[in-house]
Amino acid sequence: MKRLSFLLAMVASLAIAGTTMAHEEGTGNKLRTEVGQPATAVITSRTSATLDVGVGGYAAVYRVGEAPFGDRLWRVKVGFVASADSTVAGGAPRFSLPIDTNHNGTWDLFAFIDINSCAGDHWVSTENPVCSVYVGSEHFANWAALAAGHPTWRMARHQRLFIIADAPGHYVLSNIDLR
Repeated sequence: MKRLSFLLAMVASLAIAGTTMAHEEGTGNKLRTEVGQPATAVITSRTSATLDVGVGGYAAVYRVGEAPFGDRLWRVKVGFVASADSTVAGGAPRFSLPIDTNHNGTWDLFAFIDINSCAGDHWVSTENPVCSVYVGSEHFANWAALAAGHPTWRMARHQRLFIIADAPGHYVLSNIDLR
């Protein structure tokens, strides 16, 4: 229950878009970060970030602007690569993708793809066929299986998708694509 409360608090804080903790490197970079102490998050390039998380903290990366909001699930192509030096712990790092099941634009469920579910592959992506997906009480072999199983579901319009690390560790992410 504590983990669920934490997740809901994280979702709510990202929905509010707390830009006071956002960090941007260079002009035109649309990646942003948010942290809950103890943690730090630094955007190191247009497609890379380093997250350091202490006990009880979290760090998240999200994108401002363009995103697959409203897209049918089969069209969603997002991903990141976790370096071999990155911590892999307790489902972190992972994608949290907001799903609209009833076509009202708001999120009803979150789909999760974490590095542990990618069969040892460090490429965590909706396009990686070895990355299993968890949504609600369902489990799917990969994103394509989720999209086929729920062809009418869409990405929620009023909630960001994000990468989160909420287990203590050092996470080095590259090739971040959140469009």
